[in-house]
Amino acid sequence: MNTKDTMNTTKTKNGCLRGIVWAVLLAVLIMVGLFLGWNLFWDCAFTLHKASADKLTLERVYFVLSKYRETQGRWPETIDEAWLPDLSMPYGVDAIFHRPWLYYPNAKPGTKEVLAAVPDVVRMHWLPFIGWQDAVLADGTFVDFRSKGINLQRSITTPRTAAESQARRIHYLDQLIAAEPHSWRTWNEKFKCLRSIHRDDEVLVAYKAAAEAMPEWWKPRLALAMFGDEASRSHGKISFAAWVREHPAFIHWCYLSRLYRETAQDAEALDALRQAVKYPLESVDVDECWVPQAFAFDAATFACRQKQYDLVLEITEIWSKPRGVYNYFNDNIYAFRAAAELAQGRFAAAKADAGKATRSLGARNIDALQRAAATENRSFRYDADPKNEFTNYLPFQD
Repeated sequence: MNTKDTMNTTKTKNGCLRGIVWAVLLAVLIMVGLFLGWNLFWDCAFTLHKASADKLTLERVYFVLSKYRETQGRWPETIDEAWLPDLSMPYGVDAIFHRPWLYYPNAKPGTKEVLAAVPDVVRMHWLPFIGWQDAVLADGTFVDFRSKGINLQRSITTPRTAAESQARRIHYLDQLIAAEPHSWRTWNEKFKCLRSIHRDDEVLVAYKAAAEAMPEWWKPRLALAMFGDEASRSHGKISFAAWVREHPAFIHWCYLSRLYRETAQDAEALDALRQAVKYPLESVDVDECWVPQAFAFDAATFACRQKQYDLVLEITEIWSKPRGVYNYFNDNIYAFRAAAELAQGRFAAAKADAGKATRSLGARNIDALQRAAATENRSFRYDADPKNEFTNYLPFQD
């Protein structure tokens, strides 16, 4: 090959290399451009969505204020005073500048019912990366998103004690209850307010009134068995036991079992659980403080401590076949099965179930349980909650 051919070959190679370099650079630039464009697009979309969300929040907050003013003839001093118990706050939705994401079931956002109660927004102050700061409505209302309370320019506020604020709140709740006596959320809010300012006698009166207004509701009847003097608690316990027999369900029998446990009536508590396992594990009340699996965990823990291993296995059998929304298998079952099987001398089954239990479960003492199963130690007494981290919580306290 002569020198000329060599030079041509070298030029060709160099040209190819330059082409490859330029192609790589172009590809990198395209990728960077796409990345930046994509992020810019979503940043803009998020900003627009945030603005829309804040506008909806403003509408919902003002809806609450308007309803309060209709009944009280004045503006509330804070959003807490005007909050409607029948409003729900979806799980996982953050407050917007300390504003609750309010949703009124009878007046959904965008409907005429809501918009008729919301005047036109004259001005809304917005800052990049921060969001809405404040807004002025057509009727002169000034809404400040930066503070926890709502600052109404035309209202004259005076300092109040916590008791005075709660008393105003209770007065408003009484009006809501008079208009809608079957709202359990409103009753619940009244219970909390009365307890917070230690008006204990009035709380008992409210429980009795709620039980009469809503005979299908479990909470006021159970509360009457938990609080008050000895005579009222004794009568309340008998009344609640009769109510559970009329409204049988796994969770309702668990409530009665816990009630007996609070007064050291362990035999009665176990009998209640023996009735509970006759019914499926499912959610039955809209205001349950625990998911159904938590009731099963609590019941199995108590039965295991009482060395009622046949009952433990009955609970785990019901627990393994949940119904409704919470219809998933709970791995805590393995620990309780293994403990009962070990105590009954069913070593092969105990080893198999203990091997499926892991330390990530809510049940504690898994390592000790696995060692006892491996050594076939029937004298081992399993406790899933040795520090009472779970057991100390009542499933019916607010």
